[in-house]
Amino acid sequence: MGSMLEFSDPHGKPDLRLHISGDTLMDHRRLSGIPVRFPDIDVAIVHLGGTKLLGALLVTMDGEQGARWVHLVNPRTVVPVHHEDYTVFSSPLDDFLRHMERAGLSGRVHRLAPGESCPLPVQPVKR
Repeated sequence: MGSMLEFSDPHGKPDLRLHISGDTLMDHRRLSGIPVRFPDIDVAIVHLGGTKLLGALLVTMDGEQGARWVHLVNPRTVVPVHHEDYTVFSSPLDDFLRHMERAGLSGRVHRLAPGESCPLPVQPVKR
């Protein structure tokens, strides 16, 4: 699952590349083509939460996988979403932020409060 939205000028040159992870898991083999096909991703919306079925089977990215996904896709700005939506989540936003810090990628994160919006392209916000 995942989508790339590319907004181009009248000559076909990309003005904005927005990647949406969707509910997925980090699988380097299957996702490694994204940065090859779409270099220079401006904004990535990463769906997090670490959903576990039956308390054991991970079915959506947790903080560690999310940070690895960011490292692979290599966007300029990352907007984490979907991390507080359900009680079955096992990985809060702080887990993702901790892994992003360890990976040296925390400066790319733009946090939004529930219901908050921002213009595109977004820029990382220090909090």
